[in-house]
Amino acid sequence: MVGIMVAGALSLGGYFIYRSHKKDIENKIEKLLNGMKNETQHDSYSSYRRACDYGEQITTELDSSLFSAHAYLAYAYAIRWGEHGEDVADRAKDHLAKAKAAKTEHSHILAAEAYIDFFGGDAKAAEDLLQPIVDDKAKRSSLIMSTLGIIQMHDGDLEKAARNLKDAQTLAPSDPRINAAYGDVLRFQGLQEAAANA
Repeated sequence: MVGIMVAGALSLGGYFIYRSHKKDIENKIEKLLNGMKNETQHDSYSSYRRACDYGEQITTELDSSLFSAHAYLAYAYAIRWGEHGEDVADRAKDHLAKAKAAKTEHSHILAAEAYIDFFGGDAKAAEDLLQPIVDDKAKRSSLIMSTLGIIQMHDGDLEKAARNLKDAQTLAPSDPRINAAYGDVLRFQGLQEAAANA
């Protein structure tokens, strides 16, 4: 009887240690994920690097299958590749594949896939991926609209880009990436108009 009680106590103690360890890991993941979200919103080279550092820590040390971490990593690496000229295309594609394997909707998965298509030379695939989501008012988000607008701006379709970026700015008026892109597209439209009138 004493042996059964001791075994039960040890089993219970092991369970509480396991629960405590699991909770500690969950708290670390939550903190790092929040860090990733915050850093990607700053929209600077150093902030994307920090976001990737946080995400790699999650996927290599804490939970290799966490699709949301892979989604943010795919997004940040895609921007580092396409806009900052880093040789990280393979990392972006690898994390995108891991994020998509979860078969769970996430706006950063869609944005990452569109940027990877676009920076890989397939602007049509990028626009075809995002346009139906922007057209569906129940699914649209500032991230998807701004991603489509930025891709359209780089592809030279300034009218559509301005419309999508303006709508994105309405949803997220303090987002620095959206504001910078909307400012750029308005400037490009002004230059285009000035050239036409010259």
